[in-house]
Amino acid sequence: VREVRARGAIPLVGDQRWSRSYRQSVEKIVASIAPAAGAAWAALTSASSGEPRIVLRTHESWSKSFAPVATLLGAGSDDVLYLPSPPVSSLSLFSIAHAEVVK
Repeated sequence: VREVRARGAIPLVGDQRWSRSYRQSVEKIVASIAPAAGAAWAALTSASSGEPRIVLRTHESWSKSFAPVATLLGAGSDDVLYLPSPPVSSLSLFSIAHAEVVK
């Protein structure tokens, strides 16, 4: 993810447990979108309504939450947080983005 962000590209994390048809569905969606200026992170919805959707976030839309979340958790740059969620989840991506800023 760090390398993708360093190139100015938008990371979208997949999951090796996805079926081939689900992966193809996601790839089709990715090929059909043109990210808006400022998009920095991409996350998938749960697909509970059928097809997954991609949610594009600006860095600022998440970074504004970093300080309040750190305060709520009582977490600092030396703390470790165990987050048992799949890497593809938006919660995991938010945590990765947060860790990159706080480090």
